[in-house]
Amino acid sequence: MVICAGARSLVVSNWDVSDDGTADLMSKLFDGSSKHPELSHGEALQQAELAMIAQARNDDELHPRYWGPFVVVVEPLSQSPESAAIRAALAQAPRDNKPGEAPAAGTPRQGRGQ
Repeated sequence: MVICAGARSLVVSNWDVSDDGTADLMSKLFDGSSKHPELSHGEALQQAELAMIAQARNDDELHPRYWGPFVVVVEPLSQSPESAAIRAALAQAPRDNKPGEAPAAGTPRQGRGQ
């Protein structure tokens, strides 16, 4: 539903996390994203996690329960040259079916390794 409303991606947690740890990680994530817009959301999350580890004041704060459960869902392509090449290839790919329509039975799949 959120993606349909226009969100480009989501950062979600795989388990319960402390409010303080979440607030710290999200502050680092959004700060890093604004300072480095060339990073993908996943790369920005990774940088925020590494910053939390680097700034841990004790062994307890190093524990992955504070930074480990977060993942990015529906990652947009970054602005890197590699992503630009992927976008260009996708734009030129033949489209036999209408958007949202499944390929016809017996149609070979267009995917990795094919």
